[in-house]
Amino acid sequence: MRHAPVCYILTTLIGISAGQVASAADFPTDLRGGYTEQGWAEWDDNPLVGIRAGMRYSYSLGGGSVTTEGVTIGPTSIPGGTSEFSDVVHSGELYLRIDDYSTNTYLKAVGGYSMALSADYSNSYTSGTTDAGKVAHFKVDLGYMPIELGDDENGLKIGGFAGYQYMHEGQQLGAANFNPINSNADLSWVTDTENYFVPIDYAQHSLNVNAMRLGVNSEAKLGPFDIEAEFTAIPYAQISGVLGFHGFNAIDQGAYTTYKSTASQFDGSGWGGETELMLGYNINENFAIRAGGRASYLQASGDLVYGLADVTDPVDSDTDGIYETGPATGGTYYLVPEKIDALSMWRYGILAELTYSF
Repeated sequence: MRHAPVCYILTTLIGISAGQVASAADFPTDLRGGYTEQGWAEWDDNPLVGIRAGMRYSYSLGGGSVTTEGVTIGPTSIPGGTSEFSDVVHSGELYLRIDDYSTNTYLKAVGGYSMALSADYSNSYTSGTTDAGKVAHFKVDLGYMPIELGDDENGLKIGGFAGYQYMHEGQQLGAANFNPINSNADLSWVTDTENYFVPIDYAQHSLNVNAMRLGVNSEAKLGPFDIEAEFTAIPYAQISGVLGFHGFNAIDQGAYTTYKSTASQFDGSGWGGETELMLGYNINENFAIRAGGRASYLQASGDLVYGLADVTDPVDSDTDGIYETGPATGGTYYLVPEKIDALSMWRYGILAELTYSF
């Protein structure tokens, strides 16, 4: 039996395999479209998601005030009055917006932190200035813009949004000094005299706001220019913390003196609003610059709580000019919360923004 040379057999197998590969590469045209036929090549021109991120600078004027009507606890009458502050704040902000073009929805987040500030404060007995402390804020909105007029180059979009907002006011307002008296050891008496001294501390102003946001917005595009406007209602805001600008003088009760012995703690709720307007110029398809303004206002009511300490005066029992008994205190007791109906906070200023879209 003759055997075919191995080389002839290998040549035949290679030829058969090559023919099968060539046949397999020739798919029916109705089985699967190519890259262009499926429309995937248009993805870059018509993306389903857009992201815009950037940085902002904010220059704002702000302030707050609280008006108390006063309260009487036993023989002690706490005077009412108005305490207030105003400030100038320079802040840096970060901005992020994600658009889902297939559903006309978006998610937007903005956060800011003060770089420098200066504040003036006053109440019924003192006033001052400070450049210490911090102011911060953060907000996130989920929006829907179903109304579209025109096109991407010249058009208008209108919609609404809901979100959450946090604000922190932490200027070091030194107006509300208090006297932390808890025992006789806190009193410094000049022996045998009517003179004594009480400790002094300063309240660190620190208000925190957690708020609900509901609003409407619009975006207009005119070639390389755009206009964005937001009108926000804050139907509910929870406000708590220390009112660093609230205080009053020690109260002379005759044989003893009543001192404010703790910081003023506020806990309440309120409502308000915010508006923002930005005018933009798109440098190219990625970079844009914008400038505009923002203003916000909050009105709140709630409970104001602080402590009192009574200190009896030194006693000269035989009227010889030498005081045999030094001052004494029964310690600190707290007021029944004083109702506050007029706490207000506001801020307004200008914004500058640089963003990158991709």
